[in-house]
Amino acid sequence: MSPMYCDDSQTSSAGINYPPARYDYRDQPHYEGSESEVECPDQSEINECIAYLDSSELPKEPALDSAQGPTIEHQSPQLVETTNRTLQKVLNELDEVRSEASSEGWDGYGARPINPDSYDFAARFLKALPASAPLPEVGADNEGEVSLDWLFGERKALTVAIGPTGRCTFAWMNGKSTSRGTDWIKDEIPAPIVFALGHLAPEAF
Repeated sequence: MSPMYCDDSQTSSAGINYPPARYDYRDQPHYEGSESEVECPDQSEINECIAYLDSSELPKEPALDSAQGPTIEHQSPQLVETTNRTLQKVLNELDEVRSEASSEGWDGYGARPINPDSYDFAARFLKALPASAPLPEVGADNEGEVSLDWLFGERKALTVAIGPTGRCTFAWMNGKSTSRGTDWIKDEIPAPIVFALGHLAPEAF
């Protein structure tokens, strides 16, 4: 037998539109499989529920733009400040690396200078990291790409090289397990890299 539902939609006094409530009465103790025994809550019960949701005893959520979802203004001020400060620190490191690797042969062995597009993609990558994610050490390789390195202990590491087309060449190890691959930065960090960080630092996700 398919689930039996009772739907009722209401609008609270605060103007909040509550979606229809759905009750699967097969999960209730009194349900014995007979449709005649199933009763929807009456109007007074629904009104009591809405009154409770509107009561001043409940914390009020900030109004959000439904098209945008939660924004940084609705986070804890302390969390926002810490996140911004930590992100700015690693972005400053990226700027320092760009300055140090700005000329041909900057490493003394003929290395190429950092490509401006590699720098831009690296900055986008860092800004897209989840606020709880560990931040990498920033460097440059001899091909003019930006390198990002995470070191978590013995045989626990991730390295990513970001090129001028947004290509990410990455490799990571976790004990005896190793993996490598190539992906591209588009609107977000490549999923295989997020997967690797999740395995190497699960407490951060």
